[in-house]
Amino acid sequence: MPEKDKIVNKLMSGEIKLHQVESYTDSVEEATQVRLLFAQKISGAETEHLSQYSINMKEALKRNIENPIGAIQIPVGIAGPLRVRGEHAQGDFYVPLATSEGALVASVNRGCSVIKASGGVKAGVVGDKMTRAPVIKASSLKEALNIRNWMDDNFDTLKEAAESTLAMGNS
Repeated sequence: MPEKDKIVNKLMSGEIKLHQVESYTDSVEEATQVRLLFAQKISGAETEHLSQYSINMKEALKRNIENPIGAIQIPVGIAGPLRVRGEHAQGDFYVPLATSEGALVASVNRGCSVIKASGGVKAGVVGDKMTRAPVIKASSLKEALNIRNWMDDNFDTLKEAAESTLAMGNS
């Protein structure tokens, strides 16, 4: 615990930043504990439930979160069945939804009923990544894939055009 206190004190003084804690600890779990201690100290709040979780924080750090201090429970409901006619999945599926928004699960459930009644949803996986990009509306999955393929084929030209607008804004 004394080592953790030293790191917390460095955070408090501004000597190190939250994202640097991993370099002062032996594991992601220890870094998470240190940041939680820091959060408790600066807020004066009780946070005992944040440290009680079953997720793999090392994996979460790679994919989902920066500067983790723990995890919380969120109610999970189920909606469906959702009829999927996809490239990799076909059939009726029940969908778990983690939310604290009242009536969201019921609303999604009604949407699943409408989709099923209309014959199902066509779905395809075109990539698994996070993006911060403009949205382009397409009338079908096929058209969306054609647009994506065109963008892939013309990436360098599109990149040059986008970067030229940055230069214009900085002058």
